[in-house]
Amino acid sequence: MKTYLLELGSEEIPARFMPKLLSDLASGLESMLRANGLWKDCQVTTQGTYRRLSATIRNLPSKQADQVKRHLGPSVAIALNDQGDFLPPAMGFAKKLGLEPQDLEMIEENGKKVVGATITQKGESLENILPKMVIDVLKAMPLPIVMTWGIGEHRFVRPVHWILSLFDDAVLPLTLFGCEANRFTYGHRFCTPSNDPHFGASGTRFSVAQVSDYEIGLSHHGVIVDSKSRQEMIVHALNELGTNDEDLVEEVVYLTENPSILVGEFDKGFLEIPEAVLITTMKKNQKYFPIYKDQKLSPLFAVVAENVTPENRAIIIAGNQRVLRARLDDAAFFWKEDLTKPPSTQVDALKTVVFQKNVGSLFDKTQRLKSICKVLSDTFTLGAFYDELMKASDLCKTDLVSHMVFEMPTLQGHMGGVYASREGHSPLISEAISEHYHPRFSGDTLPKTDLGFVLSLADKLDTLVCSFWNGFIPTGSQDPWAARRLANGIIAILFDRCLKNYFPFKLAQIIETIYGILGLGDQNKEKLMAFLTQRLKQSFLDKEISYDIVDALEKDLAKDPFQSFGIGIAFQTFRFERPDTAKQVSEAAVRVRRLAPETGPSVNPTLFVEEAEKALWRLIEPLERKLEQRLWSRKYEGIFDLLEPLALPLTTYFDQVLVMAPDETLKQNRLATLSKLKTLFEKLLTFDHLVFGA
Repeated sequence: MKTYLLELGSEEIPARFMPKLLSDLASGLESMLRANGLWKDCQVTTQGTYRRLSATIRNLPSKQADQVKRHLGPSVAIALNDQGDFLPPAMGFAKKLGLEPQDLEMIEENGKKVVGATITQKGESLENILPKMVIDVLKAMPLPIVMTWGIGEHRFVRPVHWILSLFDDAVLPLTLFGCEANRFTYGHRFCTPSNDPHFGASGTRFSVAQVSDYEIGLSHHGVIVDSKSRQEMIVHALNELGTNDEDLVEEVVYLTENPSILVGEFDKGFLEIPEAVLITTMKKNQKYFPIYKDQKLSPLFAVVAENVTPENRAIIIAGNQRVLRARLDDAAFFWKEDLTKPPSTQVDALKTVVFQKNVGSLFDKTQRLKSICKVLSDTFTLGAFYDELMKASDLCKTDLVSHMVFEMPTLQGHMGGVYASREGHSPLISEAISEHYHPRFSGDTLPKTDLGFVLSLADKLDTLVCSFWNGFIPTGSQDPWAARRLANGIIAILFDRCLKNYFPFKLAQIIETIYGILGLGDQNKEKLMAFLTQRLKQSFLDKEISYDIVDALEKDLAKDPFQSFGIGIAFQTFRFERPDTAKQVSEAAVRVRRLAPETGPSVNPTLFVEEAEKALWRLIEPLERKLEQRLWSRKYEGIFDLLEPLALPLTTYFDQVLVMAPDETLKQNRLATLSKLKTLFEKLLTFDHLVFGA
C-alpha cells in the first residue's frame, strides 16, 4: 500500500478559516477516492498552519481495480428487426460505447429484453490519475473568501507559493496555481534562515525524501505541522497557568507554527473597570487569555506567541504589554465617559438611532417593548413587578449609544445592566437589562430572572415581527436580521419556562397582539406564522417526538405550543405501549374525517333510528366533557385512553348505519354526528398524518 502527501504553501490564511478549509480538503479527497473506487482501506488526515495546508492519504493501492460496468440500451423490439439485424437505435448505442453492433448482447431487465454490453474497464495506475483528481478537489473547494493573483487566472483563499506532492518517495507531478509540484517545503520563516533568493522571509527551503520524513523534517526546521499537537501544547501550558478557553484555543492554534506561552501583566488600576470589559479586550481584540487567582481576575494574561527565542522573549512580552495597555487606556476612557451619562439621561438619544426602516427608532422600539411586556407580564402573572419591568424596557437599549458598546458591540446588554446598577436602579432592573439579549446563539445561557425572561422574549418577538413586516424574510443563506436565530431563541426561552407544566402560552395570539401594537397592518403575518411553525416542528423533532406525530400536530402548533407538545408526548407513549389500539383509534378518526363535513347542524338524538348510532351517541357526550376537562387542566398523560371506547362502536356504526341515507333529514343528522366527532378528534391530532407499521 502507498501513501500520498500534499502540501500547499501560501501567504497567511486567517486562523478562523483554517478548521473549515482542512475539513473541506479531507472530505473532498475522500469523495474523490470513493468516486474512483479507491477508498476501501484509505485514511485521509489533514493538518496545517496559517501558511500551509497539508493532506496525507494512507493505504492507497498502486492502481485502480478493474471495473466491470453493464450498460443497458434500447429494447430488443426497436433494436433488431425480425431477421435479427441491428437497427439504427442499436447501432447508435454501440457507437456511443465504442463497440461494434455484434459486440452487443441480449439482457433481460425487469421482465423486459434490451440490448446491452458488459465492459471491463482496466484500472489505471495512481501515478496517472491522482494528479488530476487532486487538482479537481482543490479547484472545487468552497472558499470563505477568494484572492486572485498572476493576471487573475489563479484563485484560492490566499496566493500559493509552493506545492509539495509526494507518492511515497517519488514526486507526483502536478501543476496548479502557477506552481509546479516538487519535494521541497519551507521551515519556520523566522526561526530558520531563508535560503531561497526568490522567496524572501520564507524560512529554510529543504527537501523531503519520503512521506514519513515530512513531519520530522518540519519539526527540525521549527514547524509543528500537526494542529492537534500544537493544541495539546497550548492547552497544557494554559492549564498550568489556571486559564483556558476552548474557542480561543482553536483560533490561536492556527496563528502559530511553533507556539510558546508567555505571561504578561497590566496595571492593577485597570481592575476597577468591569471584568467583562477587560476580558473582551484581552480575548476578542488581542487573543490573550486572562489569568485568574483565587477565582478572581488578576492583572496577568497569557499570550500564545510565535518565533520566541531566549533573546527576544522579553521584547515580545513587553510589546504585548504595551499594546494591551493602549487598549485598556481606551477602555478606561470609555468607562469614565459613559459614567457621566447615566442610562436615564440617554433615553432621548435613542430617538436619533434608526431601528429598522418604516418602524421607527430605538426609542420607538422601547415604547413597543413596554406594551409587549405589559401583555406578557399579565400572561405570566408578573404584575407585582410591573414598574420594574417598564423601567427595564425604557433603559434596555441605552447602552447602544454608549462609547463602550460602540467600540465593543458584544457587550451590549451586559453594559446596560452595569450602567443601570451604577445609576442606582434595583437588581431586578439591571439584571433584566443584562439578560435581555440572551440567548445570543445556540447553546448560550438563558435568562434566569423573571423580568429578564419577559424582556428577552418581548425584544425578540418585536424584532421578528418588524423584520417580517419589512419583508426581511430568511431565504436560503440570506437572513439579514437573523430571524432563524431569533426564533430559535424565542423557542428555547419558552421551552425553558413553559414546558414543565405545559404553560398555556398562546404564541399566535401574542404575534397578533404585537402586529396590533406595531399598528401598520398585517403584512407578512401568515408567512411569520408559517416560519415559526416550522421552527417549532424542528424543536419538537429535536426533543425526539416522531416526525409523523409532529406533522399531525402542525395545524395548532403555534396556537398553543406546549399543549401540542403534551399531546404529542401522550400519543407517542400511547402508540408505544398499545400499538394495536392506537392504530384502531387512528383509523376510526381518519374515516370520520373523510366523511364528515366541515360544519353541520346540531345533532338531534331523537332522529336516531339504528341502535349503533344511539350507542355511539351515548359515548360521545361524556367523552366530550372528559376531553374538555383534560385539555383545560392540561393533564395529557393517558388522554388517548379516553378515545379507545370509540374504536369498536365506530366500526359497528359504519357497518350498520347508512350515513348517506335517502331520507335527507336522517342523512344530515348522521353527518352532524360525524362532524361533532371530527371536531373532537381534531382537538388532539390530525390523524391522517400518522404512520403505522404493517
